[in-house]
Amino acid sequence: MHMFMSGDRGNNEIVQRIFELLPQGAAFLQEDKVQLYNERLLEILDVSKEKNIECELNRLLTQYARGSELKRKRVTFDLPEGKKDCLVTVQQFAPKGETARQSIIYLEELTEEQVKTERKDSLVSFDDIIGVSAKINEAKRVAAKVAKASSPVLLYGESGTGKELFAQAIHNGSLHSKGPFIAVNCGAIPAELVESELFGYEPGTFTGALKSGKRGLLEAASGGTIFLDEVESMPLPVQVKLLRVISSKKIVKVGGTREIPFDARIISASKKDLLKEADNGTFREDLYYRISTFIIKLPPLREHREDIPVLANHFIKKFCRDLALPMPEIPDEFMKALKYYDWRGNVRELENVLERAVYLSEKKQISFYDLPDYVQKSYRRHRVKEMLKNLKKVPRNAASGLLQEGEEIIIESVLQETRFNINESARILGISPKTLYNRINASRNLKRLKNSYQASLLK
Repeated sequence: MHMFMSGDRGNNEIVQRIFELLPQGAAFLQEDKVQLYNERLLEILDVSKEKNIECELNRLLTQYARGSELKRKRVTFDLPEGKKDCLVTVQQFAPKGETARQSIIYLEELTEEQVKTERKDSLVSFDDIIGVSAKINEAKRVAAKVAKASSPVLLYGESGTGKELFAQAIHNGSLHSKGPFIAVNCGAIPAELVESELFGYEPGTFTGALKSGKRGLLEAASGGTIFLDEVESMPLPVQVKLLRVISSKKIVKVGGTREIPFDARIISASKKDLLKEADNGTFREDLYYRISTFIIKLPPLREHREDIPVLANHFIKKFCRDLALPMPEIPDEFMKALKYYDWRGNVRELENVLERAVYLSEKKQISFYDLPDYVQKSYRRHRVKEMLKNLKKVPRNAASGLLQEGEEIIIESVLQETRFNINESARILGISPKTLYNRINASRNLKRLKNSYQASLLK
């Protein structure tokens, strides 16, 4: 009998029988503790009868009982034998006269076909890649044309330029689109594990190996696409083995001799010049020519700034939708600050900055001050440069030196930005409030600006 709860034993047995008839795994929880469960639940979660069943089920399910109701939400469980994806439904209720929180959780095991369908639906197409600039449209045009071939593709671009998005779109537009898309970050796998992860291994190959051996990622990509990100990080011995796979169309597992047919398309990506890496002896030149039949260069964001407003609107809408917030007004100063920053992390950094800004924003307007300090400073620096350029052309006061004029322009700009907040202005300028007061009082223009601002407050 799979029950822990006390009370009316007869009713418990009836509920238990109903649970056993369900095709899903099912559990009844009260105050976040499992009280009833069925055999199917133990099968799905690989819970052994030898273990403390109650403790193990509480570990896996309690967090879902505490949250909001769910309807067939995909959840990944971390089990002793590895990760497992399930569809989770949570129903919560409070019967009359009861104060204890109660919930029923249903688990459905995902079939291999469901996993494939969901994975395919989650991949992007070329229509999902946002941009109006000539450079992005040209990259999309070339990639869409290349997608129809089966030859290897090499994507070049800095971090955050969208290399994996392009790889997914190429896969979706190719003859391999019905097969799997397997993404591998070569730089994230420890060097000693790269070979066994890519090629798999035979049973008993090394201490700690699975008894059944392991299927490699290259084999798992059969019939589809394998995306090798940061391919420059791949160790040289593994490069030799990959070169053989590409030329022979066969895989040999670590510790084995049996040849397995390989028919996946290879898309590689790098943020480095692989020919320079070859000259340095860290990348094989013959492998470079094998994986670079088609080369597509993705521009950094600073080279297509006209896409920044489009991307910004897209990300702000996305984050507002996720947080159930109304779309805020976006002031010109906010958008200009985004356009003038150089974005070392490209689109990924832009997305992170906008997520932060949406979280910090108040009321119905997103503010320039919701941006990180370094983006604000970049915009101020650009604005001051523009002012000083104009000053060189037409000095405002020929009697004053250029340095003094430039200093006054900078102070005036910051005072207007902060609405004459002396402490905040001093912080931005990197001087003390006392020094700022002295500079204002020593300048006829700044003193006039201060008097004008004070007069406006009295109206």
